[in-house]
Amino acid sequence: MATTTTSVKRSTLLLDIVSHIVLIAGSVLMIAPFVWMLSTSL
Repeated sequence: MATTTTSVKRSTLLLDIVSHIVLIAGSVLMIAPFVWMLSTSL
């Protein structure tokens, strides 16, 4: 019984880590043109 809960917790943790990486990469991708626009206008 303990191994199944550990397995579920591990897969949930892995899913959380992957989703955070995807969200961070997406936010960097979306903010980069805005930062570039601001840096070239100065």
